[in-house]
Amino acid sequence: MKVLDLSRRFENNMPVFPGALEVSIEPLSRVAEQGYHVNKVVFNSHTGTHVDAPFHMKADGNTLDQLPAAHFLGEALCITLENPPGSFITLKHLEPFAEAIAKVDFVIFYTGWQKFWGTDAYVEGFPCLNKEAVEWLCSFNLKGIGLDTISVDPMDAEVYTVHHTLFAKNMIIVENLCNLDRLEENTFLFSALPLNITGGDGCPVRAVAIFP
Repeated sequence: MKVLDLSRRFENNMPVFPGALEVSIEPLSRVAEQGYHVNKVVFNSHTGTHVDAPFHMKADGNTLDQLPAAHFLGEALCITLENPPGSFITLKHLEPFAEAIAKVDFVIFYTGWQKFWGTDAYVEGFPCLNKEAVEWLCSFNLKGIGLDTISVDPMDAEVYTVHHTLFAKNMIIVENLCNLDRLEENTFLFSALPLNITGGDGCPVRAVAIFP
């Protein structure tokens, strides 16, 4: 079995959504002093590679603890769509993959945007699904989608159309994926298990691609 890590390293000074809480990792105890290591870790629930639960933007949406563990695991298809800045992923891009999408639980989008991680460019002009494309995706029996960008909606969005459309179908969203260019196959077992947080709206995950 081969496992490919699709997650960003969780550390101090890591990139966060503009205006979000900065990550703080500091020791509460040390082996040299107390005989054991314990860290205090402070972060926003949507930091790094993370999952969005429907409750993130839907008042009556399912929280992390209301979704079964199996909802965060399943067969995935990675679609490569390296678009220029400010472009949208459209229905025309997706229709050729209809047969493959019907057989999986997750659709993962490799847009190439992962290369801008840690720069100002990462949060500006990244590709997003347009309304027609996301509504079409919701016609399949998917558990969720994932992508190598900071959000499924544009940074200047006033109404988070893509989030709301996916959440209405009880789908999860995994953002800030990486290493998608290292996938040797475009279908694989995908896992993005979050902590089982009561009332959880989102959580960092150790997302992986698993190949038998």
